[in-house]
Amino acid sequence: MKKIKHITILLALMAIVLLSSCSASQAAYSDLRKYTAQLRDYGQDYTLRDWKDAAIDFKNIAQRVESYNYSPEKQREIRRMEGECAGYLLKGAGTSVIRSVLNISEELKAGVEGFLDIILGKDR
Repeated sequence: MKKIKHITILLALMAIVLLSSCSASQAAYSDLRKYTAQLRDYGQDYTLRDWKDAAIDFKNIAQRVESYNYSPEKQREIRRMEGECAGYLLKGAGTSVIRSVLNISEELKAGVEGFLDIILGKDR
């Protein structure tokens, strides 16, 4: 009787471990799906700093996803979402850099104009 009780407890523990693993792998997959949608829906409003943070977040989510085994169909979907995220990150960060450069060049232009006004005596 004691042996049956031990086997039952062992099977219950194995079931718990298996179910928690499935739950964690599903959570990681779900997080990647939500993150892809977040970048798509809100990325146009991100600053350069937001994109830097987004890259770190993406790396963490991707590492979590990679720690689980998924079916070939889910693997294909995961790779597609990772590709989308990478595209959003590259496009968004590049756009933010261009915006920053344009803002800096406008500021520099104003600075140069002010400097030239002083040098050329247009300050009076």
